[in-house]
Amino acid sequence: MAAGMRSADSGAGRGKAMRVALLVAADRYEASDLGSLRSPVHDVNALATALSAPDIGGFEVQRVLNRQAHEVNVAIDDFFADRQPDDVLLLYVSCHGLKDDAGQLYFATTNTRINRLGSTGVASTFVRDRMTHSRSRNIILLLDCCYSGAFADALVRRGDDSVGINERLSGTGRAILSSSSALEYAFELDERHLIKGVTLTGGSLPREGRPSIFTEALVAGLTTGEADHNRDGRISVDELYEYAYAKVTEANPNQTPTKFSDVSGELIVAWSPATAKPPELPDEVVAAAQSPLGRVRAVAVDTLKELALTGDETGRLAYERLKELLDDDSRTVIAKAREAIAQIDRARPDADTSAPAWPTPPQPVP
Repeated sequence: MAAGMRSADSGAGRGKAMRVALLVAADRYEASDLGSLRSPVHDVNALATALSAPDIGGFEVQRVLNRQAHEVNVAIDDFFADRQPDDVLLLYVSCHGLKDDAGQLYFATTNTRINRLGSTGVASTFVRDRMTHSRSRNIILLLDCCYSGAFADALVRRGDDSVGINERLSGTGRAILSSSSALEYAFELDERHLIKGVTLTGGSLPREGRPSIFTEALVAGLTTGEADHNRDGRISVDELYEYAYAKVTEANPNQTPTKFSDVSGELIVAWSPATAKPPELPDEVVAAAQSPLGRVRAVAVDTLKELALTGDETGRLAYERLKELLDDDSRTVIAKAREAIAQIDRARPDADTSAPAWPTPPQPVP
C-alpha cells in the first residue's frame, strides 16, 4: 500500500484496527416548538445497511434513535473512548440543530427544550471534545442536521442563520462532511427534489419514509460505487464528498454541502470492488520499455524500478515487466534490470508481489 494511505483493516482482536460507526438520529420531539422530521430514522437505516455491508463499509454499526440528551451524550462518550490510533470511527448525526443566544450549536434530542439547551441538548463542543480526546486519528463526522422547523416550498427546512459547523468541530485527524454551508438550509426530499439517476433506498418509499437529499446522496454513492471516481476499488472521504456535492446541488441548487478535513493521506470510507478498473502501467512507460532503442529501454528500467518500489498493484506489474527485460537483446538493459530487481528484493524482502493494492474489505466486528 502506498505511503500515507489510511484504510485500517477491521478485526475482532485489538491488535488490529477496528471500523465502528455510531448513527444518531431524532425525528420525534416532546417540545411543541420543535417540529417532527420525516427522514432521520430512515436516513440511519439506509446508511447502516451500506456501512455494515462486508463488501462496502465493513463497519460495526451502532444506532441511537430518538433518545434523550443524557443517553446520546453517554453513547457518544463511549463511542470515542478506549480506541486505538488506527481505528476508523464514523459518527453520523441527523436531527434538528439549534443555537443558543451565544451562538453555541446544539443537536436536538427527544427531550430538548429550546430555552434549556445546555441541559437538554447535545452540545457541539461536547462532540468536539470527545473527538479531540479520542486516540483514533481516523474520525469521520457526517452531519445532516436541521436548524429550524420552518417549512418552505413543500420541503422541511434544516437551518437557522450562520452556524459555522467546521469552526466548532474541526481538529486533528478528522474529516467533517455536512449537509449544507453555514448560511444555508438543508432539505428533506419531496417529489420535486429527487436526485437524478438515483433510485430511492427501498424502492418507491412513501412520503414519510424518504431520506434527506444529503444522506440519500451518501448512500447512493456508497451502494452504487459511483463515488469511486478514480475506479481504484476504494471510496475515500474526498470522493464521497465530491459525489454528494454534485448530486445535492443538482437536486437543489440552494443547498451546498461542505467539507473540512485535516486527515493526512486518504481516509477510506468504503470499498467498491465492482467499479475497480484493472491496474495497468502508464502508457508512456510501456512504450519506453518496448522502444527499439536500447538507451530508451534502459531509462525505462529506472522508471519501472521506482514504480515497483511502491509495493502496490501497479508496482507488481512493473516488477513483472522488469523480469521480462532480463531477456532483452541489450546487455546494458539486462544488467540494469537485474540490478533493479535485486534492489527491489532487498528493499522489500518480505513483499508479496502478487498482493492486491488495497486490503480485502473487512468483515464487521462481532
